[in-house]
Amino acid sequence: MFEQTIETSGTPHIAITKCARNLLVQGKDDAQVTIRVDGEAGDLTLEQEGETLTISAKEDCEIACPAGSTLTVQTCHGNAKVDDVAGTLALETIHGNLTLKDVGPAEFARVDGNLQARDVGGILRGKAVGGNARVHDVEGACTLERVSGNLQVRDVDGDFQSEVVGGNAHVDDVSGQCAVKKVGGNLTFDEVQGGVMAEQVGGNARVKPFFTPGTAYRISAGGNVDIRLPDEANLSLALRAGGGVRSKIAGLTLERANGEMRGVLGDGAASLEAKAGGSITLRDRGTAPEAPGEFEFNMEFLDDLEGIGPMIEARVGEAMAQLEIQLKQGLGQFDSEKLRIKMERAAEKSARAAERAAEEVRRAAEREAQKARMRAERSQRRWERASGQKPRPRPEPAGEEEQLRILRMVEQGKITPEQAADLLEAMKGR
Repeated sequence: MFEQTIETSGTPHIAITKCARNLLVQGKDDAQVTIRVDGEAGDLTLEQEGETLTISAKEDCEIACPAGSTLTVQTCHGNAKVDDVAGTLALETIHGNLTLKDVGPAEFARVDGNLQARDVGGILRGKAVGGNARVHDVEGACTLERVSGNLQVRDVDGDFQSEVVGGNAHVDDVSGQCAVKKVGGNLTFDEVQGGVMAEQVGGNARVKPFFTPGTAYRISAGGNVDIRLPDEANLSLALRAGGGVRSKIAGLTLERANGEMRGVLGDGAASLEAKAGGSITLRDRGTAPEAPGEFEFNMEFLDDLEGIGPMIEARVGEAMAQLEIQLKQGLGQFDSEKLRIKMERAAEKSARAAERAAEEVRRAAEREAQKARMRAERSQRRWERASGQKPRPRPEPAGEEEQLRILRMVEQGKITPEQAADLLEAMKGR
């Protein structure tokens, strides 16, 4: 390990042009910057111009810097973690996971892995997260334009916005307006004070108080919509549901007008417009849902999933390597029909071994994923019934002729045995 220390003021600017592996930046009370790389002196490039340090590292890099430092990162090829750095953070591309804790205002362009941000002292803005995103305690507005996985946001002192969330989304305790335009899974809003806009939710949606006077709440979901109303709510409602509208609110009268169910509570100071492919249910705040867990999803298990991907890949790689050996042996020992049978059996055996190995390390995640898939399928069916759209026909499974064609390609040397096994497995599962 190589280490270098530079004396600075309490507010230097640290610019990292490239970190080839993992990066850790941690704020300290000392007025100096200490850089460690998991390698030799030649693995670190350091330039200093006044209070600006420009760094490039070929190995894992750890930087201890004054807590008041500002930080820019152009590219990090591994995971990046920034802790206790109160200055402005500007990050371009993080190819692994990004963790921010006790930091100042932060902005990033792209995180290929998961995002975890907690205790951000200002705004938080990001363009793209390839995995899941968990954001807690932001002292300003928060924008995450695109999250490919699940999203959990809590305690934001300002507006929250997101264009696309591929999985489920849970937004809790936002003091400003909240706009989540497109969600692939389920969506929950809990105590959003400044109003809500959700244009397209693939699954179910749940909305809980606040319904602040003068604000608007608009939701469109393919599944069910569950609305929890506070005591003495002042709300005007316009509801449209393929599966009907059910109200459990005493004193609320709903009347049909232009295909909608409309009603007013109190003086109607806030407005709620909801559309659902399934049903819409109105409840008071203390009423338990009829189907417990229908809208809930727990993201805590995601914290334990770092490192599981490489373990699964290693186990699957071992199984596929064994399959390759078996297939190569089979090519010289069997005729075409026997070879085909052996390939299929070997592929099945290898797939089962890989599945068992993967299950050992991802059991909790698989249960959550299965629940999400089932809810999404139910929501899709409800949406098709409500909208009148016909489901797309499924392709027919591969026949004997296609399997023999793949076998001939192996014999002719056009594809490898492992590629043939992958094709057979894909055809069986399509």
